[in-house]
Amino acid sequence: MTLDHIDHFVVLMLENRSFDNLLGGLYPDDAPGGQRFDGVLGKRLALPIPDGADASGHEQVTLQPANAMDSPNPDPNEEWQHINTQLYGTICPAGNAMLPAGQMRPPYNLHDPLPATPPMNGFVLDYYRNFRQVMGEEPAFGDYRVIMEYFPRETLPVLSMLARQFAVCDHSFAGVPSQTFANRSFFHAAQSSGLVNNYPYERWLDNDAATIFERLEQKGRFWRVYWDESQYISLTALIHLRRVQPYLTTHWRHMDRFWGDVASGDLPHYTFIEPRMLLNENDMHPPFRLGKWVAPSTVAAGERLVADVYNAIRRSRSPVGSNWHNTALLITFDEHGGTYDHVPPPPAVPPRLDAPAGQLGFEFDRLGVRVPMIVCSAYTSAGTIINTTLDSTSAIKTLERRWGLDPLTQRDRAATDLAEAFNLDVPREAASVPQAQSRPAPAADPRLDRPLTPLQRAMVSTVMYAAGRLPEEAALLSARHALLYLDNHAGALGGDGTQPQTARRRRT
Repeated sequence: MTLDHIDHFVVLMLENRSFDNLLGGLYPDDAPGGQRFDGVLGKRLALPIPDGADASGHEQVTLQPANAMDSPNPDPNEEWQHINTQLYGTICPAGNAMLPAGQMRPPYNLHDPLPATPPMNGFVLDYYRNFRQVMGEEPAFGDYRVIMEYFPRETLPVLSMLARQFAVCDHSFAGVPSQTFANRSFFHAAQSSGLVNNYPYERWLDNDAATIFERLEQKGRFWRVYWDESQYISLTALIHLRRVQPYLTTHWRHMDRFWGDVASGDLPHYTFIEPRMLLNENDMHPPFRLGKWVAPSTVAAGERLVADVYNAIRRSRSPVGSNWHNTALLITFDEHGGTYDHVPPPPAVPPRLDAPAGQLGFEFDRLGVRVPMIVCSAYTSAGTIINTTLDSTSAIKTLERRWGLDPLTQRDRAATDLAEAFNLDVPREAASVPQAQSRPAPAADPRLDRPLTPLQRAMVSTVMYAAGRLPEEAALLSARHALLYLDNHAGALGGDGTQPQTARRRRT
């Protein structure tokens, strides 16, 4: 089995983009070699204009190429209640239309009974209402139509090249139709302890779901989480704190250590990389706005990170340990983040078949929206398109298959692994595959008076709960306040323990 040649798995998980949004324009439907590709080219994809919205002479909102690297701007909704609207085109009760997600009432924008297949017709409706609430003004047609934009292949030279040179999975779905915390928990635990949304933040400190990290430990397989020094706190550590706290000083390292480990062939069996999400973001998350306040973000910065990670692995020539021949890179996203996708998510196997309904009554019996997934390795042929249905537990299913690990829940037990991506008997030499070349990314925004994004607010608030202090709105009004707080309170969760002091010295 070709999978047996892979001794080191590297995962880079980015933020909040759907498959259509980033990779929908990768191939036409008649892809090379007679393969099928479920993208957007050649399709007549359109959604209705919301009642009362400015139509500017248009009858529908149609799919269009993106003309800005930060599209969509502002950031779409991503909570479970809003995703219900995006998938099913419903707002019920009607009063939910004017409420933030945390104040919405049952049935949380779901009709009973649900259609067997989501019509995927509410993305424009939800984004139109989101724009009105965030910006405090009525959007013009051009303001809300951006939710149906996709990036043409030439605008994303790194992702497009890797997807065409290796394997792209065009039916990979998020594990939960909701936000970051639950989906990242499913990625490593195949469940989220019944939690659906990021809020209430303090409940994540009680997430006691067993993780793939512990399964690897039981088999003597080493793993490590790499994260940027400027983050102050690893999001993976926060989400799984009850399980991973004993490993924080031994298995968490900063990205400068990652580059050294790749070069020396010292990567662990499983590597998980977190992008920057607090300062100088390179996670590809759409930009957050609150009136005139903007927390800028661009997909170009994320492309640079992807290029750097891939190029480092491609250059690795260590005669022992990790190298190009025995290392696989998986590039994926936690969730779609409200961006448009046209493929309905399928049903899902709940983590526990006898479990009561979770937060908001969700039973974890349907997957989230499609997200990009690319597999790169020496044993992956160019132009591979995988049409098999995958989800966020497919990665841990692959680790379980490779090293004989026991499944964590019924979800990963039923999942399909990624073995299909390793389809060559003879490896491709590094010299025969291209180096990634990213486009220039904008310089980092030095301003700290900008508001926190919802994800940043969730991270900082969870740290505050972990430190035994309830969040105060005054401490979360700006990035400056958040960083001052983390300087004093994130040390216990900071991996090797040196990071908060180092970060503080660098800014002074």
